[in-house]
Amino acid sequence: MVSSTFHPFPRLPLELRQQIWEEACLPLGPFQRGVQYLDITVDGLVAPPCNLLETSEHGSSNISAYMIDGGLWMACKESREIIIKHTHFEEWIQLQNQAIDEGHRLMSYEADWDSDESDGHPATIAIKEGNQEWHVLLYPAKDIVCIRPHVEIPMHQEYGETCIDISFVQDPENELCQSMPVDNIAFEFDQSWMEGCGLEMSYYDMKNEQSARGCWASLIREAIQRAAPRRSLWIVDKNAKWFNRSVTSERIVYRDCEGEYVEGSWDDVPESTGDGVSFSASAFLGSFFCANSMELREVFAGPGSYYPCAYESDEEAHEFELKDRIRLLVRRENQVQETTWRCREKCERIGWCICQDDEGNWWDDED
Repeated sequence: MVSSTFHPFPRLPLELRQQIWEEACLPLGPFQRGVQYLDITVDGLVAPPCNLLETSEHGSSNISAYMIDGGLWMACKESREIIIKHTHFEEWIQLQNQAIDEGHRLMSYEADWDSDESDGHPATIAIKEGNQEWHVLLYPAKDIVCIRPHVEIPMHQEYGETCIDISFVQDPENELCQSMPVDNIAFEFDQSWMEGCGLEMSYYDMKNEQSARGCWASLIREAIQRAAPRRSLWIVDKNAKWFNRSVTSERIVYRDCEGEYVEGSWDDVPESTGDGVSFSASAFLGSFFCANSMELREVFAGPGSYYPCAYESDEEAHEFELKDRIRLLVRRENQVQETTWRCREKCERIGWCICQDDEGNWWDDED
């Protein structure tokens, strides 16, 4: 007869507890990546408050992907041992020490253990809960570092490009701080970005805003230069609907504590979010580029093109589109169906079909 007794977790066999901790670890792989929310300061990238029980006016204080594994770092010694093994943390420490002893950078060393090569070199970020401080892992080469919309950001000239880098071991007193570039920097879009949207929306004025939108604008020059940019610049739109017109079946999935995200195409996102009032990031980017196309094409063309319409002699610059250089992240669950001849009259004003379910089956009341 099967026992109905519930055993408290500490009384479970060690092997079973370890198995539970292992199942709680985020999977590592080429199609699993994180969205990590950090704040830009003059001292570098820092984590927002980590207590998920505390919420601010704009939602939970920290929903970063590193908080999913963060509980394992903070729970107890047993869980820490599991997450350290899962992430090869001690091996990375040894590799970092070897790099410092030999006078090289950690980035120049490859992991020689059985690890997914796509994970890349990890970095650490300090999170605080009460009087305690913990260091959790993220992956600068594959994760997306996202800046929230309602945070005050110093002027670009105050923090510079190096403050958007991150390091593995952060111990500057002992010279154990080697910076690594963040390959993907994103900014979460909200309706405040639409303020002043129109032909009067100035790229140069926006760069001077002390806001997430202003910081995004200040990074455009690097993202659109003709040479390959140092990092990818993203906009995250959590409310946008999107169509799946891609022929690729496998998509890289990014996740945070609230859900999953995929990269979308600007052409596959309607300008409305469906509530009759709000606009999507696609509407913002279209208006922004329309108001600043000449200036942005001159930036793309590079030095020597800062004369009226000089870029027109450069075919590549003349055909430049901002949407080809700025990447878009959307919620996976917000995928919708396109309108068809059968429902166009009913659904066209909305922008997508509301007559079918996710599998393409028509609702019974559709006529």
